[in-house]
Amino acid sequence: QFANNLMFTHVPPRGVIRIYTVSGQFVQQVTWDETDLSSSGDLSYNLRTREGNTVGAGLYVYVLHALGASNETIGTRTGKFVVIR
Repeated sequence: QFANNLMFTHVPPRGVIRIYTVSGQFVQQVTWDETDLSSSGDLSYNLRTREGNTVGAGLYVYVLHALGASNETIGTRTGKFVVIR
């Protein structure tokens, strides 16, 4: 099961993650609130594109926006991850 998911750990209770290829192509957007997180506060991403295809091997960049009570951005984090197939 974990082979097909990526876990974003220690995410805020509400937010949006946008995932891009290193060349800047938009891959997927994941929006969540506290009901979507695991009991340990982690967010699972199923490694699928907007079209429902599995992402290919490679390096990806993500931009995480923490959202406040009225959906305003209260913090941003940028990072990257690698998919190896």
